[in-house]
Amino acid sequence: MVATSAALPLAQIRVLPGAAAITRADGLSSRLADGDWQRRSCGKGQRFCDWAFVRLGGNLHVSDERPADGFAHTVLLRRSITDPDDVTYFLAHAPDPGPAATPHPHRRGPVKDRGEQRARQRSHRHR
Repeated sequence: MVATSAALPLAQIRVLPGAAAITRADGLSSRLADGDWQRRSCGKGQRFCDWAFVRLGGNLHVSDERPADGFAHTVLLRRSITDPDDVTYFLAHAPDPGPAATPHPHRRGPVKDRGEQRARQRSHRHR
């Protein structure tokens, strides 16, 4: 995972009528609902930030490169809880788990879903 510029160029293939296309990484944060962010520790003491995860692909891509076969690009966003305009973007090239998810105001984010999936897997192992 690599910290990337807020100007990371993105290409959106289909855009809803009346909506603006997402063309840069910093366009993602305005499309995320409050429920898409999760407050987590930054790993050192009591320093907390809000985090959101967007897997690219399908309708939204990094415009200047494609992931390798079997991999997907993801953007992890870290937002300061004291200054919500202070957002850092991280680009990752990770194994592709399936169809791409895009930001949606009424959908729970993939970060929360992964935790629930791990809990279900653990419960199946202990049966």
